[in-house]
Amino acid sequence: MRKRRLPPVDKPIKPSEINVVSASTSGPLCPCVVIDTNVILDLFLYKDPRVEVLREALKLGELCWLATPVMREELARVLKYEHIQKRLLGWGREIDGVPPEERHAEALGLRLLAQMDAQARFVEVAPRARYVCKDGDDQKFIDLAQAHQSLLISKDKAVLTMKNRMARVGVQIMSVYAKADASHLGAPKALSLNDDAAPTL
Repeated sequence: MRKRRLPPVDKPIKPSEINVVSASTSGPLCPCVVIDTNVILDLFLYKDPRVEVLREALKLGELCWLATPVMREELARVLKYEHIQKRLLGWGREIDGVPPEERHAEALGLRLLAQMDAQARFVEVAPRARYVCKDGDDQKFIDLAQAHQSLLISKDKAVLTMKNRMARVGVQIMSVYAKADASHLGAPKALSLNDDAAPTL
């Protein structure tokens, strides 16, 4: 089996050193996307062909991936799950450029976190959205997507059931990114939150 070669990335940044973009900062030139943790795992850890279009869009700068430090913390926590640790070991054997001393689950998890650090734009936690998700752990993705009028990619059933409601506030939810189906993606709005509601990390 031919091994994959990952693009070079720096080591993951420390949580205290994450550069969080101010709520008043002007927005990116490309449309924004919020990515749920399960899809992040598909992007970096699993060989899911359904994320190839999303991966390419991020690589080409067609989408600006927005995330918060809290979302990063969730990914770091998930990477410590036993079944994920086993998959990380398999992932480490499939890629080139991993020194033997770093082919253990903890080091591989840090390597995966570094992929998120290199691609995501970290912003402030968003105020509560108009609609509430049944799964409280997924509310942060809903909140951020509404705050920035961005696309939301998630496979979580609790999120997908909110598709019609979130469309009323300008948020398109997709389980698999398809450029042709991203109907609302045009010139993005300024990257801003409600100044009177946005908490500071």
